[in-house]
Amino acid sequence: MLRALKAEPIGRLLDNAVWDNNLLAHVSRRLFDRFIPYVFRKIHGVRNQAHRTSAMTLAQHLRQEGRQEGIQEGFKTGELKGRQDGTLAASRQSVLEALDLRFGPIPDGLRDSLNAIADPEKLRALLRAAIVSDSLESFTASL
Repeated sequence: MLRALKAEPIGRLLDNAVWDNNLLAHVSRRLFDRFIPYVFRKIHGVRNQAHRTSAMTLAQHLRQEGRQEGIQEGFKTGELKGRQDGTLAASRQSVLEALDLRFGPIPDGLRDSLNAIADPEKLRALLRAAIVSDSLESFTASL
């Protein structure tokens, strides 16, 4: 924290001397939690446009890393996996409904093949195919 306070007036807030991992490892969580918002407030106050753009890019990168870590943690806990499974199930159901409306009852083998697909992009493409295919056979060819 002291290094940041000393580095700020001379424009070296983002230098390696401030962001030394060995030093940051010894900072208490409470102090670190106060330090990060302080840094972001200072970034917003940077007047040099090139420096501010660089600092904001860094801030966006850190935010994205945080999002990715949150997503990974969500997958570990199963929270997001449950959401994804629900979305996949809804996508599969949409394909099945489109096929049923266009061509009538769906053979069990085709239903089983659709239920085995876990790629949301593939299911999206299959929904389009279900809508535009001339027959159930032509749709099956797109699997």
